[in-house]
Amino acid sequence: MCSVESKKYKFSKYELRSLQLKSLDLVLKFKKFCDENNLKWFLCGGGCIGAVRHGGFIPWDDDLDVFMFREDYEKLYSISKKGNLNFYVIRTSEEVFSGQTFISVTDKETTVIKKEQLGLNIPRGVSIDIFPLDASPSSKFKQNLQMMSACLFCLYTARVVSKNNGFFAYIISRILLAIVPFDKLRFKLASFFEKQMSKYDLNKCSFVKELCAGPKYMTKLYSKKIFEKCEMKSFEGYDLPIPAGYDEYLKSAFGDYMSLPPQNERINSHDIVFIDLNNSSDKYKYRF
Repeated sequence: MCSVESKKYKFSKYELRSLQLKSLDLVLKFKKFCDENNLKWFLCGGGCIGAVRHGGFIPWDDDLDVFMFREDYEKLYSISKKGNLNFYVIRTSEEVFSGQTFISVTDKETTVIKKEQLGLNIPRGVSIDIFPLDASPSSKFKQNLQMMSACLFCLYTARVVSKNNGFFAYIISRILLAIVPFDKLRFKLASFFEKQMSKYDLNKCSFVKELCAGPKYMTKLYSKKIFEKCEMKSFEGYDLPIPAGYDEYLKSAFGDYMSLPPQNERINSHDIVFIDLNNSSDKYKYRF
């Protein structure tokens, strides 16, 4: 049972910096794991902007996100099931509900609980969100079918309905969830639609999409060439990979990414409601 109000946590500068350094430690562990298993990845989103614009974290950012091509994304999950890792790899399955449409790599020794994770029986620590890049066809018709599959995958995986995508989409989504009330069936449908949206051969396609990242970004169509090679950038004193075509990617996704946003928008974006960087979330298993 939750014994905390679901209000967004207000970080002190010290707490935010401590969280960033824990995230850095986790991404270095992740990098070592990927190097050992020949898995390709890139910083994306705010982490990529931070590497280019700040040489590290965006000062007000509270996490790191990563892109992986679908093949490496699935390998990451497959290898993780063998165990013996120094972090958790969390993904919704028949046995586990994470509330997310993507994989999270989560630290074992800290607690960071987001609003949407309240009441969930999963490890909830400092985490890196891993977003797959899926090949996308050149045909507009096939792209639309792929988007439809992605939307249905996200709906039946996250099992929540957003009011931010318009009234019509809200009503249709409510109906689609209502007619499939059983979680196991929802997971089977989600798995089917995930296979449909990721079925295209990367070697035969010129474009990729981030279909697990929500409506704001899943409509973006990127040239595959942007991500074919990586470039190492100094990030908090460590060399971390970003896409070699980062400028094209960041302009497409964020516009004028080199300009700082207005002062009132320089805030952490996640609805974190509780944090303890010194203890595992096992300590709070029945509290939140």
